[in-house]
Order: sequence, then structure tokens, then C-alpha cells
Amino acid sequence: MEHSINRTTHLVDQLLTLSRLDPLTQTPYTTKINWTNITSDAIASVNLYARECHSRIQRQFQTEPLAVLPLYGDPTLLTILIRNLLDNAIRYSPEHSTINITLTADTITITNSGNGVAPESLQRLHERFFRPAGQEKSGSGLGLSIVDSIAQLHGLEVELSNIENEHQKRVGFKVILKIQYSKI
Repeated sequence: MEHSINRTTHLVDQLLTLSRLDPLTQTPYTTKINWTNITSDAIASVNLYARECHSRIQRQFQTEPLAVLPLYGDPTLLTILIRNLLDNAIRYSPEHSTINITLTADTITITNSGNGVAPESLQRLHERFFRPAGQEKSGSGLGLSIVDSIAQLHGLEVELSNIENEHQKRVGFKVILKIQYSKI
């Protein structure tokens, strides 16, 4: 019963977030983004879930923290974006996995181990309510839709891809956030 209540609460939270994002065409706040605070808050919000799954989140800065994706925006929305990506990474990783979040001057990358996603489902992951066939983990299929909406409001692009080993076997999943460059 507790699991059902938690799942329903999560779904309602996701739907409310989407309903607030849909009418927006730009971020309501334009504060200089501090990725140290945003990632710390996002990690703290999923840390209990990670521990329950015997997973660990490892954050690594490959540049000065204030040089990561120089961006102005809404810190609360960007925390939700990172939290949703971390939640998915934990959810779809095997137990005892390490979730990596790497921050550089140009990108934020989140990787996890596991089976990745079937190539035919990869492009559809952005669709609302889409869940690839054979999913054993609970979810509503809204998390990446929320991530996309927040990313677009901030001029960010979200790239999803499988990680493959030398034998082309899927061994993980990677999400890259980067600044959108308009095509000229």
C-alpha cells in the first residue's frame, strides 16, 4: 500500500510540474546558476532512493564549478531536471551501481550501468507517457518529458544514448546536457 501511495504521489507531482511548465516560453527567473548547489540539492533528494537500491552517486567537476555551462535561469527547475535524470539513472541501473554525474565547461553528463534502451525505443523516450516494452520498474513516462521542457526553457539540449562495449553490447546509458546551438 505504501508503494502505491508513493507511486501515486510521484505521478501527481510529475503532472503538476508539467502543468506549470507547459505555458512557459521562457524561464520565470534569471539567476546565475550555481551547479554545485543544484547538483548537491538534486543528489540529496534522491540519496535515500539510491541507498535503498544500493547505488552510489559520484559527482565530478572537470572544470571550475562556476565555469560549468555558464547559464542564467531558474535554479529550482534545473534542480528538478537533474533530480529526474538521477532518479531515472538509479531506477534503471542494477543494484550496487555507481551513477556518475560529470560537469564540464560545455556539458553535464549522467551515466549509469545496465542494459540501456532498445535502439527502436531510444528516440521515443522523450514522448510523454512512453515506457519501453518489458519495463519492470515503476514509472509514469513523464520524467524525460519534464527534463526536455526545462532544458528547452534554458536553451539546453538533451542527448540520450546507450553506452556499448567493444562487442556492441549495451552496458549502460548516457544523458548529455549541452547548450543548444541554433543552425545558421
